[in-house]
Amino acid sequence: MKNLFKKIAIAAAAFSFTISATAQDSATPEFYKHEVGVSYGALTNTDVISGFASIFGEVFRAVLGSSEEVESHYIGSFNAEYYYNFNKTIGLGGIVGFENIGYDYNDKTSKVTNLKENDYYISIMPAFKAHWFNFPHVSMYSKVGVGLTIDHTTYNIKDGRDPSNYSDETNCMFAFQMSPVCVEAGARHLMGFVELGYGTQGMFVFGLRGKF
Repeated sequence: MKNLFKKIAIAAAAFSFTISATAQDSATPEFYKHEVGVSYGALTNTDVISGFASIFGEVFRAVLGSSEEVESHYIGSFNAEYYYNFNKTIGLGGIVGFENIGYDYNDKTSKVTNLKENDYYISIMPAFKAHWFNFPHVSMYSKVGVGLTIDHTTYNIKDGRDPSNYSDETNCMFAFQMSPVCVEAGARHLMGFVELGYGTQGMFVFGLRGKF
C-alpha cells in the first residue's frame, strides 16, 4: 500500500511538472527572425513645422494686408519597414516612408488658385527596436530610426509670376523617428501595432506587421 501511494505521489508530481512546463511553454512567444510591416502615420515633424509656418504666414500676410491666402493639404506618412531580430529583445532594420504636403496660394477675393506647390518626401532610415516585454499575442517595445529625407518640390504657376523664381528643386534633410511607447497585438504571425512618438513617421503610427 505504501508503494502504491508512493507511485501515485510520484505520478502526480510528474503530471504537475508536465502541466507546469506546458503552461510555461505556451506562455513563451516563438522567436521569429524576420518582421515586415506597413503603416500610416499622422502629425509628422514636417506636418507640425509646416502647420506652425502656415499660422505665422497668415499672421504676417494679414499685417501686410496681402490679398493672398494659403491653403495647406496634408496626407500623413505611408511607411514600410523590415527588422531582423537577433533575439526576443533586440532587432535591427530599416524604414522607408513617403509623404506629400501641398499648398494652394489663392486670391482672397476671387478664391482663384494662383500657384500650386507640392513637396514630396521620401525617407530612408536604419532603425533599432527593443522589446520591454514579449508575450505570444501582445508585446511592448520602443524604436529609434535615423536617416535621410529627400524633398522634391514642384510648382504649378497659374498667374503671371516669373517662372524662374519657382523652378522645381530637390533637397536633402535629416530624418528621424523616436517612438518610446509602442504596442503590438494579434496572432503569432500577423499583428497590428500602434506607436506613439515624434519624427518622420508621425506622432501616431498605426499598422500591420507579419513575422516569419
